Formats: sequence, C-alpha cells, structure tokens
Amino acid sequence: MTLDLTILESRLLTALLENEYESDINLLRVKLKELEGVVRNQDEVNRRLIEENVFFKSKLLFLEKLVLNMSQDYQNKGSGS
Repeated sequence: MTLDLTILESRLLTALLENEYESDINLLRVKLKELEGVVRNQDEVNRRLIEENVFFKSKLLFLEKLVLNMSQDYQNKGSGS
C-alpha cells in the first residue's frame, strides 16, 4: 500500500512539474511574441528616423548651397560697384 502511494505521489509530482514547465514555456512564448512586436516597432521607428534624417540633410545641403550662392552674389555685386 505505501509503495503504491509512493509511486502515485512520484507520478503526481512528475505530472505537476511537467505542467509547471509547460506553463513556463507558454509564458516564455507569449513574452517572445511581445518582444518581437517591440523589435518590429523599433525597426519601424528607426526606418522613419533615417528617412527624416536623409530628408533634413538634403534640405540642409540645399540651404547651405543657397546661402553660399547668395553670399557670392552679394560679394560680386559689392566688388562690381
């Protein structure tokens, strides 16, 4: 009788541990999906920031050229008078 109880307790403990591991694995899968979503979101934010950076850089280069040309025109008009 005690041997049967010991075997049953052992099997019950094993089953409980397996359920606990399965529960932990499921929680980790959920966390993994959440983290993958965060990474995708960060990738999208990074992509948009890079696009904006390229846009502002091209605008800045345009304005630098414009200021340089205006400065040269002003100097040419000043020396030509």
